[in-house]
Amino acid sequence: MRRLQRDEGFSLVELNIAALIVAFVLAITGTALVMMARTDSTTEADTESLTTLRFARDNIEKDVRAADEILSPSTKTSLRLWLDVDDNNAVDTNETVIWAFEVRPDGGANLVRTVEDSGERFVAGEGLVNPAATYDAFTDDTATPTSATKLLRVELRAESKPGTGNIESITTLIHLRNKP
Repeated sequence: MRRLQRDEGFSLVELNIAALIVAFVLAITGTALVMMARTDSTTEADTESLTTLRFARDNIEKDVRAADEILSPSTKTSLRLWLDVDDNNAVDTNETVIWAFEVRPDGGANLVRTVEDSGERFVAGEGLVNPAATYDAFTDDTATPTSATKLLRVELRAESKPGTGNIESITTLIHLRNKP
């Protein structure tokens, strides 16, 4: 008696080809997912750095615009402002604001606003690039900011991912309100 042969299932060659196609599609999909995750992480770090820089810049800008004078000693990494809160045209206690970079143990810097005499402190930016060795954070058209400054240039930098060297930067020019 003769047996009828029926095709049931797939041959070994067909299964191998199907497995190879699935592996190829999974490899491409996996690579694309890894690249998207890296891009998302980088974008998130850049956005966080820029948000920190903008927050610090906005706070400095508010004080500089309200300032009656830039006081000495102001340097390229620290800024002393007089804000005549009581409008008596005299520098009184708690009317001097200092913006300065404090170096962190990791080599970065925090931008801190301090009200002189009261000790009131506010950290406006954390993890910024320390300007002492690399750039001038506060400058005017001539050199170091002084009481004659009418236009102040503020530059802040932050490394989006520590150790990568990817630096985000924000620069703004601020007119002092009480200077013609």
